Amino acid sequence: MARTITVNWIDWTTLAIMLVSILRGTRYGVVAGVIDLAAMVGAFLAAAALYAGVVPGLHSALSIPTPWGGFLAFTVIWLVLYIFVGVIVRLVHGIRTAPLSGVLGGIVGGVRGIALVTLGLGILLAAPFREGVTADAKHSLVGPVLVRGYTAVMAAVPSGMPVRVPRIGPGGMPF
Repeated sequence: MARTITVNWIDWTTLAIMLVSILRGTRYGVVAGVIDLAAMVGAFLAAAALYAGVVPGLHSALSIPTPWGGFLAFTVIWLVLYIFVGVIVRLVHGIRTAPLSGVLGGIVGGVRGIALVTLGLGILLAAPFREGVTADAKHSLVGPVLVRGYTAVMAAVPSGMPVRVPRIGPGGMPF
């Protein structure tokens, strides 16, 4: 008997981000792709290290609950840092690439897509609305794989870094 495969929003979002990341990688090439991947992960780690200091100010200024303040602070810090570095990379590197760089850039773009979806799911699983996301991640085709990958990567972040980077999401703490 044939088995029906059911996908949810996590699967569709993963597919869309993967496709866009691969196409983006072929457009900008391997060098920009590697720099972009490093910038994304670096901005994530920086946001993890910095967001806790912003939460009390958000809590008092906007009168929002602390978990929502943590989620908002983390997301804004991550996106601002990542977009800032991305703009600089695009201005310095440009768009023109050699054909081989485009092919390799597509591969790096795929890795970047997986990393982006994994980090994004990790943030959602630490957010104040994590119960719904957790249920969806368990029923997703790719969700359990992404969660295991996120947990493994966050466990591998060295504790001897100059700045303490807390584990957020699965295997760590919520906002």
